Amino acid sequence: FRRVLFRSKTWKTLTVPACAKSVTVVAQGQKLSQPVQLRPQETAKVVLQAAGGAASGEMVSFAAGSFQMGSVDGYEDERPVHHVNLSAFALDRTEVTVAAYGACVAAGKCRVPETSRAPISKYMQTFMNWGVSGREQHPVNGVSWVDATSYCAWAGKRLPTEAEWEYAARSGGRSQGFPWGDEWAECSRAVMPGEGNDGCGKTRQIGRAHV
Repeated sequence: FRRVLFRSKTWKTLTVPACAKSVTVVAQGQKLSQPVQLRPQETAKVVLQAAGGAASGEMVSFAAGSFQMGSVDGYEDERPVHHVNLSAFALDRTEVTVAAYGACVAAGKCRVPETSRAPISKYMQTFMNWGVSGREQHPVNGVSWVDATSYCAWAGKRLPTEAEWEYAARSGGRSQGFPWGDEWAECSRAVMPGEGNDGCGKTRQIGRAHV
């Protein structure tokens, strides 16, 4: 047997047969890592991704940088515009899916989203994805800050700071109003109030392009 380290919250040890050529971490049918090649006389390291598929685990890395945070045209808490320096960080490429969050609930580390009781109004309940058949690969919603923090801890990650979020949303701190530029938001680019099941009023499946 040989040793393999894998990272959840901390580095932990797995033992695999000496003849193994690669290793993939799987739990409860969910693939939690990409295959890692094993080399003689080396200790392999496997970084786990969030359960529920690559869409919930792939991350985008941002190098250290600086930008002008805030907006002269925004709400009061967005002013004044000020200079911010950031260390390097990484952010999930997509939202956390219902399936990925469900794996955390199944593990006993996350609470079931409060999507069918107060303080969620009956109107807002119609937009929730938790427990709705066919929406497993949609973003999970109806979770609180505490719930999101618990999920991140379980996945070996953390919530981004406000500055990190804005820097990423500005495509690396660019001087623009939206991730795609300064053109106003529409249903092909964002989930917005309105009628329909694909962008306006309802979420869209992760990875699905607008038609």
